[in-house]
Amino acid sequence: MGHFGKFIKTKLLDAQHKLWKSALFDDVRAPGKGGNKLRTYRLFKSNPGLESYLKHVRNREDRKILCKIRTSSHKLSIETGRHLQIPECNRICPMCQNMQVEDEIHFMIQCPAYQVARASLFDEINNDNLQLCNDEQKFIWLMSCEDEIVNKLLAKFVGSAYKVRLNLSN
Repeated sequence: MGHFGKFIKTKLLDAQHKLWKSALFDDVRAPGKGGNKLRTYRLFKSNPGLESYLKHVRNREDRKILCKIRTSSHKLSIETGRHLQIPECNRICPMCQNMQVEDEIHFMIQCPAYQVARASLFDEINNDNLQLCNDEQKFIWLMSCEDEIVNKLLAKFVGSAYKVRLNLSN
């Protein structure tokens, strides 16, 4: 590929990246849609491309649930309420008595219903710096980490917590 071809390729990739970013941060609410579904995804996803967990997590069900959590294609109240046009502040977690919105951060980091599994996850990760982070920073770190072991542990945790949630809500 010549100099001109490389130039064109770079320009096209830049344009594609800008389009991707604009869609990610487009918060114009379409009538009846309840907001940008990508509100959580954009917290940890900064560049388009294949995510490391897709290569690392072999368990299909755990990988699928982690993917659903990452892309807000799940059954947490934040999404089911969006479809029913329930105000976000009323999309409360049915799994605990904390009266918090059941979003991805609450599910993964805060909800006491998954405390035992979560404690095991953080013990196995054994990253002292995580103790210094707030809940959003922990969530972002977990979701953006490219370490194979962390990816596998996270997927296992999310898979088991989601199964507990489904069993208790049925």
